Amino acid sequence: MPTPRHAKTLRALIPALLVALVLTACGGTAGDPTVAATVNGEDIPIATVEERLEVAKADPQVQQNLEGDDGTVERQIQAQILSQLIRSSLLEQGAVGLDVTVTDADVDARLQEIIDSPQFGGQEAFDAFIAERGLSQEDVNTQIRDLVYQEKVQEALTADIEIPQDRIDAAFAEQAAGGGNPRARHILVGTEEEAQDVLSRLEAGEDFGDLAGELSTDPSAQENRGELGEIAPGQTVPEFEEALTAAAEGEVVGPVQTQFGFHVIERLAAPTQEEAEEQIREQLRSEEEAGVVEEWLLEQNAAAEVTVNPRLGAWDAETGQVTPVDPLGNLQEAPTEGGTEDLLPPPTEVAS
Repeated sequence: MPTPRHAKTLRALIPALLVALVLTACGGTAGDPTVAATVNGEDIPIATVEERLEVAKADPQVQQNLEGDDGTVERQIQAQILSQLIRSSLLEQGAVGLDVTVTDADVDARLQEIIDSPQFGGQEAFDAFIAERGLSQEDVNTQIRDLVYQEKVQEALTADIEIPQDRIDAAFAEQAAGGGNPRARHILVGTEEEAQDVLSRLEAGEDFGDLAGELSTDPSAQENRGELGEIAPGQTVPEFEEALTAAAEGEVVGPVQTQFGFHVIERLAAPTQEEAEEQIREQLRSEEEAGVVEEWLLEQNAAAEVTVNPRLGAWDAETGQVTPVDPLGNLQEAPTEGGTEDLLPPPTEVAS
């Protein structure tokens, strides 16, 4: 089973790296009104785009964006959905050359992992999550299948990557010279009285991690025992950041009130190289993986042929997106970063 690291890395890479990679001609599907796009000879039906558009329109965020719309926003959403379908098709086709396949059993197993993860903690919470977003089980399975393809492709491409020790040594020396960001762990509770009780128990010698697992209302505390890792500037709310920055290494401070409740915070000592080595190795490996995956995507797209039904728009090779058309058949301005993407609800974040 691919690791969460692989999933996270490729999830971040696939949308960005397919941008400006696909060479295409426009108009190849004009003769078939039921086809939205053709990707290397494989059709994407207009019905699939329409079905996903209806799911998207059920989301409250999208409904808000569509208020007073003259059709422009809906066409942009439709174009974004088609862009996503084209990218998924390219990934799946490229996986064939790596002997990567995804079975229904793979999808079921990955889905069960997600349902049982701390994010959901069981079927009931997961069902509520997808119902709130208007997703059917088929929609979820499609997203999970795409995710498993991403994970398997990532693993196939990067399984042999090894990071030499000298690169780890150099990275740690550079990190140490820069001072690095403070590391922290915390226990979050609902009231100041509860936070004072936590402080009393810590002073009596109880273990911080044990108390975090027992008492913290932070959903991740059961898994990480309150560990937050390095905290970059702006990563937390101001009250938390100010208290952490003012604390000395090894000092426990609190109660610190934020919008989430009351925190007891410990600023941890800077890690030794031995402690930091695995994290550095993973970071360097992720960077190496990004280059390998990008090279693979470039190779796949060198021979790719993508055509888009001109009634829906045109494939923009520079942005890697479908540029929608207005009612007169004129191409609208191509979406920019933070544009059309923001019109759609976020994907089912099942692997975070």
